[in-house]
Amino acid sequence: MTGFKLFIEDPINYLLATIPEAQDHLEKLEGQRIGISIHETKTTFQLHFQDLNLHITENSPKKPNVILSGKSLDILETRVTGHTSGSVSVDGNEALFLSVST
Repeated sequence: MTGFKLFIEDPINYLLATIPEAQDHLEKLEGQRIGISIHETKTTFQLHFQDLNLHITENSPKKPNVILSGKSLDILETRVTGHTSGSVSVDGNEALFLSVST
């Protein structure tokens, strides 16, 4: 997971810190967790919002508020469009997922 932090988490948090509107949005997401399960690689991880930052964790004892699972390209398309497509399923608080998408 070190690669996630170095190549994904840190750059995203850097960019979010430079966008004033993002800070308000991150405050609303405080404490929320999104589980992501990628079918092809059988990889599961969580996006956790805390202290106005996004954190990516591979193993967490805490249950996510919503779980997004499917093939990687379908998850990406769902993320971009805000509508589930292909193999993607959303289990839990779908409004939370849509909130992150916007």
